[in-house]
Amino acid sequence: MKHQARTWLIALLYLYLSMLVGIIFLAFPGINGNPIAKLVDMVYGRAARPFVYRTLLPSAIRLASTLVPEQARLWTARAAQEDPILSVAVPLLRWEWGYLPEYGIAAVLIWGCFFGYTFLLRNLASRFFPIPEWVANVVPIIGLLIVPAFFRYNNHIYDAGTLLSFTAALTCLVAGRTGWYYLCFTLASVNKETAILLPVIYILFHAGSMPKRRLALHAAGQVALWASVKAIVTFIYRGNPGSFVEFHLIDRTATYFRHPDRLLGFVAFVGLWTLLLIPGWRRAPRFLRLGLAATLVPLVALALVFGFLDETRGYYEALPFLTLLLAPALADALGAGRDNPP
Repeated sequence: MKHQARTWLIALLYLYLSMLVGIIFLAFPGINGNPIAKLVDMVYGRAARPFVYRTLLPSAIRLASTLVPEQARLWTARAAQEDPILSVAVPLLRWEWGYLPEYGIAAVLIWGCFFGYTFLLRNLASRFFPIPEWVANVVPIIGLLIVPAFFRYNNHIYDAGTLLSFTAALTCLVAGRTGWYYLCFTLASVNKETAILLPVIYILFHAGSMPKRRLALHAAGQVALWASVKAIVTFIYRGNPGSFVEFHLIDRTATYFRHPDRLLGFVAFVGLWTLLLIPGWRRAPRFLRLGLAATLVPLVALALVFGFLDETRGYYEALPFLTLLLAPALADALGAGRDNPP
């Protein structure tokens, strides 16, 4: 009975923190800061490429919004305009009055993504580290509180989906649930093209335990699946403005040489993470260390050419590895790690 009550309390705490992080995600810096990838345009397929390609959550919002009657839509807008809080909050958030159901559905999905992420982190922490149950319960709390540190420039609706789908695929891989892994991999591919990193993670996890021929077939199959998803999404939105990828090597990365001060915050961010990871680095499983390299190195390389190096929201695929690598030091800090061998 006590265990059941404790489980419910932990779930409620996770839910509360997920909603808190979700509110920060929606408000600071918000989801409508990029004029070519505003939420409503993403939902209805009008956003610019390559943003519109990341269609998993936008498509889910569009599907759910078809269930909202027109009368309910009008009533929601009118009621929000008359509410003393919402009448101020909606314009500040740069939300459109006529699309409040879409924003409401988006908020629920974002909260759900963060909530699911907490349980996935807990599952992974328990699998990788011989730590007491109560410490495993703390890892997702720390992991969730870290997430807002990655909110940089503009949040996008697909960011929360990236965190959930990538971590879900990782969890299924570690748990040996191959069918579920392929489902999560497919969803992650629909959500964002960086899901192509998952076959690399798959190879690292199974190297030495799976016959090479079988491993090569799995990896090739995943690449083919990813390419098929990418081709379909690209074809669907071929007429949208924008380009296949954004190119920022000249207009952004090259400017760092003339204005290195722009990177001071990012350098401090990297330095802080380095200091946090050092205490438990050698005691962490080799797979987690390799997984961090396999995600972070390509993401940094891609950011140098196609994005902003200091746009930390572009590194969500590495975040579950970063968080789990903190677990040994966290267990020590809580007085629970010294008696547990790595």
